[in-house]
Amino acid sequence: MYYRYGDQLNPWGDIISMGRAWCQMKTGGRALVGVPTGKDQICFNAHRVYGPIMYPHVFANWKLIYTSVDPRMYELDVKCKDAIYHPIQVLEK
Repeated sequence: MYYRYGDQLNPWGDIISMGRAWCQMKTGGRALVGVPTGKDQICFNAHRVYGPIMYPHVFANWKLIYTSVDPRMYELDVKCKDAIYHPIQVLEK
């Protein structure tokens, strides 16, 4: 089994973490989140790049207050080793 930070790989870890944060947040609480953004892809054993397919899943139940996402970035085919665009989202429970 491959490990990155000493924890086991979990294909749902990002979604579970955002769900836990939502559950622990008070109603009306806000979160500032930045994730790698571009064409949806998995950079194995490193990170994911979120695009129009994965964004709705990872931010399920959250209300989007603000985003700095440039929709043109979804079309770029960014390689995993390249620098990645991390826009900011402000989310509210």
